[in-house]
Amino acid sequence: MPVSGLINNWKNITDVLKNKLSNEFGKKLPIYIGEGDYADNQFLKILPTSYSLEEQHMTSNIREYLFDFILYSTGGKSERESLSAIMRIISRMESFVGNNRSISLSDGSSIFESSLTSYEFDEGSDVYKYIVNIEFTCMHYWNKT
Repeated sequence: MPVSGLINNWKNITDVLKNKLSNEFGKKLPIYIGEGDYADNQFLKILPTSYSLEEQHMTSNIREYLFDFILYSTGGKSERESLSAIMRIISRMESFVGNNRSISLSDGSSIFESSLTSYEFDEGSDVYKYIVNIEFTCMHYWNKT
């Protein structure tokens, strides 16, 4: 028997993050959700990683959701310019998260206490000179009624 009233919170959260980040960066930084073969000079990939139940009540619950934001860049004319551009993107992302600590979702629920909690710079690959793993975390309040 199918589950009635199912709400895909992962999809709701990733959709709103993609839309808000796309509005922030425009065409300069394409945003993708999930795994795939993407071919841009630079882009951000959002990967859901885990969640945990923090509080459960009769009519609501609060969960913590974790995502990996992975920034890919082929680099620029010089190493210095490339790193500077990546740091500007990260700074804009920090400002974006700071200015959007609480976001309403399409189903009436909301995410709050959003933060970028860690950064890890990888050496990259043959195609992408820089790969930055950024951990994003948020709390999600859902009213079951």
